[in-house]
Amino acid sequence: MKIETLNYRAKELEKKEIQFKEQFANFDKFIQDNDAKKARAVKKFKDDSALIEKHKETLEGLKEQFSVLS
Repeated sequence: MKIETLNYRAKELEKKEIQFKEQFANFDKFIQDNDAKKARAVKKFKDDSALIEKHKETLEGLKEQFSVLS
């Protein structure tokens, strides 16, 4: 009876260990995915900010041309 109990507990422990490893792998993938999303968002923000500045400069140039022509 005691050996059966120990065997049962050992099997349950193995199952829990497998579940823990799977959960850890899923969480690690989640973290990696979030890091990749963050990197893309930061790059997009920088690119968009640069584009906005370029458009502002173009707009100022066009305003100057318009004021000269008026």
